[in-house]
Amino acid sequence: MASLQTIRISAMEMEKYYSLQQAVSLLYTLLEKTTAPICAKDINDLLMKEFAFLSGGRGKDNDWIITLPENATFNDVPENVLETVLTYLTSIPSKEDDDSKFIVILDRRLDTWTSVKLTLQKLSHSFPGSLHLVLVLRPSGFFQRTFTDIGFRFSQEDFILKLPVVMLSSASDLLKYIDETQLTTEFGGTFEYRHRD
Repeated sequence: MASLQTIRISAMEMEKYYSLQQAVSLLYTLLEKTTAPICAKDINDLLMKEFAFLSGGRGKDNDWIITLPENATFNDVPENVLETVLTYLTSIPSKEDDDSKFIVILDRRLDTWTSVKLTLQKLSHSFPGSLHLVLVLRPSGFFQRTFTDIGFRFSQEDFILKLPVVMLSSASDLLKYIDETQLTTEFGGTFEYRHRD
């Protein structure tokens, strides 16, 4: 029967081995996160649902504008689907500019505070780019506006650290952050955008 030999490994060799293991682990993690670029044709059906779009407009600080328009089915959109669409939308300007920042216009004028809160939570978990500002057009009904004001005051800590959120009363308030020529017509601007095209 063969006997096992004892092999002594120096402390320096152990440190090198440990460093190599850490490097391999880091590489493996990076490879898991690396995915092929998303193409419009691959997610065309999601883009046509119009729950998010990049119009091409820019904010006053030259940030790209992503709009989440009023959409009755938005709350039914799974977070991973939203993340896929936002990843695609944020990759478009990033091809031109590595340092792209974004403004999100969240139109919830016909919605409820609960919907606003759920949408902000989804955004905080799934926005893949450098988010400069979230402009929320809050619910316009008297009771929903009141609930939104109260709810946002008490929930501000939940979002403020993850998302820079500004609650706006009307579309005209957007002009403080975005020039009229960069706003789409649904917000009183003059920027021409046709989602189907």
